[in-house]
Amino acid sequence: MKKLLTFAATILAATFTSMSANAIVLDFVAEAAGAERGIANGSTITNFQGTGVDVTFTAGTKDWYPYFDDLSGGKPGGLGVCKNLFGSVGGAGDDGASDDCDPPSDDNVTVEETITLGFSGVAFALRDISFNDVDHNALGVAGNDGSIAIALDGGLAMVMLMSTAISMAKAGAFAAASSIMFGYVDTQFYISAVSDVPIPGAIPLLISGLAGLGFAARRRKKA
Repeated sequence: MKKLLTFAATILAATFTSMSANAIVLDFVAEAAGAERGIANGSTITNFQGTGVDVTFTAGTKDWYPYFDDLSGGKPGGLGVCKNLFGSVGGAGDDGASDDCDPPSDDNVTVEETITLGFSGVAFALRDISFNDVDHNALGVAGNDGSIAIALDGGLAMVMLMSTAISMAKAGAFAAASSIMFGYVDTQFYISAVSDVPIPGAIPLLISGLAGLGFAARRRKKA
């Protein structure tokens, strides 16, 4: 029995290691690190961060800018929206070169703003999301939550708590979408990262099996 449990545990560990190795993470905090900037609405970054995934960034329906916000006070920002860049032609504070947000505080997703991610190239099934708030603290966690609007593939928006959105992503509710829209409801936010972390159906069965084997072993020992 001990050998069987050890073997099963080894399989489980190998499965989780494989999942981790194969996971695709689109890290917007890392994208902003040392390279804070806005990009043209509807821009596609091919082979984003070497993942093979082509990501299209769309900031609502207006001529606003998807924005990669760097650290503030040593805390991470992520992907947001900026209405105007210093370098935009004719924009306020135009210096003809900089692509920083003007004003700097208008770089998250706020009132009337949405940010849509479109995925192409390598298949990407969204299974996890993380958010940061206006003060660069984690959102959708105990003690710091808020509502968000989410629409899949251009469909109707669903309003839910960010913690619920994270749970739904982990459960695979958004996995089939080739595009996903995140919109402001009552809480300013940045998207910190999204990732593809599939959970094979065999894993819950294996966990249940391990638990059953352990229970049987304890009963036999007591007998």
